[in-house]
Amino acid sequence: NTRNLITATIIIAIMINPTISSGTYTWISGSLDSCHSIPNALMNCRHQFGSWYSPKVRSAYVFGGIGSDLSGDYGTLCGFWANSGHYEMEWKYNHGYHNSCEPNCVNKSKVENHRMPYCRFGSATWVEDPHNELENLWLFGGRTSIDDSDYRLFNDLWHYETVYSNRWIKEYFPKDAVIPPARYGAASWSDSSNNLWILGGRDETQILDDIWKYNIDEKKWTKINPVGILVRPYPRMYPSTFIKDDVVYIHGGLGQPPCKYCSPGLLDDLWAFNITTLTWIHIEGENFNQTATYGEMGVASKTSNPGSRAGSSFWRIDDKLWIFGGEVYIKGNNSESSAVMNDMWFYDLTVQSWTWYSGSNNVNDAKKVPSVSPGIPTTFEYPQGRAYSPGWSIELPNERKRFYFFSGMVNVTRGAEGLNDLWMFTPENDLFPLLNLILIGVCSVGTLIIVVDLVVEMEIWSTDVEHIQ
Repeated sequence: NTRNLITATIIIAIMINPTISSGTYTWISGSLDSCHSIPNALMNCRHQFGSWYSPKVRSAYVFGGIGSDLSGDYGTLCGFWANSGHYEMEWKYNHGYHNSCEPNCVNKSKVENHRMPYCRFGSATWVEDPHNELENLWLFGGRTSIDDSDYRLFNDLWHYETVYSNRWIKEYFPKDAVIPPARYGAASWSDSSNNLWILGGRDETQILDDIWKYNIDEKKWTKINPVGILVRPYPRMYPSTFIKDDVVYIHGGLGQPPCKYCSPGLLDDLWAFNITTLTWIHIEGENFNQTATYGEMGVASKTSNPGSRAGSSFWRIDDKLWIFGGEVYIKGNNSESSAVMNDMWFYDLTVQSWTWYSGSNNVNDAKKVPSVSPGIPTTFEYPQGRAYSPGWSIELPNERKRFYFFSGMVNVTRGAEGLNDLWMFTPENDLFPLLNLILIGVCSVGTLIIVVDLVVEMEIWSTDVEHIQ
């Protein structure tokens, strides 16, 4: 069985593969089958919670939200949780509300504790500039109860010191100070000057469209009046929000139509707000309750779009605005309702088009991942559909940015139903056409076509040629 080197004519060609890879999902921890809780060890399921990621201390944080406790009660949750690490993340109970409410139970007390924020959901959150000596976590507003006949809205402002004291501190203002009205579900972002911004949300009677800015150094709120009154988005709550340089992008949300007796609906529009010139620019979309147009997965298209949705997880990488899941509009034969999704999209600011990147185009997708163990990346399994699951992104030196999302609402009609799973999504860094080398070898026994990443030399056993033909 002698070893022979086949003499062949080699033709090297370059093939461009226009299909974009769909990235990898990694199930980190939590249950995939039911909403359960282990006190002081693993968080129970929840949605509409406050979330942060601190690059300085490399920890994610979660506060409050809506969910169920061990006794089956459903309502506003308490407790402040931290999660350090990136691959084997475990939740640790950080601070609790010092009354009868344990970390994973629904708060029933009406007594406030001035050492940390009252139990709530729908708060606006920010992370202070990590280049500062202090990297504080900020929280504004929120709502106490899911009971429409007995609830309270907040307009208080808190910050949590992650570096030194590890404690909550409430901001107090003079009686004549101008501060935003109480609300929940507002969009929030911070700018390069370390100002904290909020947009919209809902108060006791209506969905809002006002904009406020908080200057941390001056400890002062300022109401922002955009330039021009004819070009501005509808009032909304729970939109996807992205900041790039001096421009904030707002997509979707639950909005209020411009008619007196119209009910709120889900929006499909995309807007840009320049925080320097204070001007709005309408990019696309203007409809309520529109279903998504999917097209071909991985292919950018002017006709594809995620439709109307609210409560998506969202991130930004360079010129791409990413959204995952959310509550969407569906229309049946004789009814209209909403559902949740597990699809991933991005909008490319450079080409001004949407790309359906991964996930299912089926509503309420209940796909489980029984074949994947925690910590194992996969390209062919994906999380269950969900909404109102605030996410965060992590970018380590010399590594690709990762997206994380935890829990969320998995059934719109049964809001208590959910999971407590934590997932990591890693986009492929080849968001450009894949480059392959095709080697076509022509020899006496046939034609060989081999696709390789890098070619050094090609040696073949003479006894193997007929086998691969």
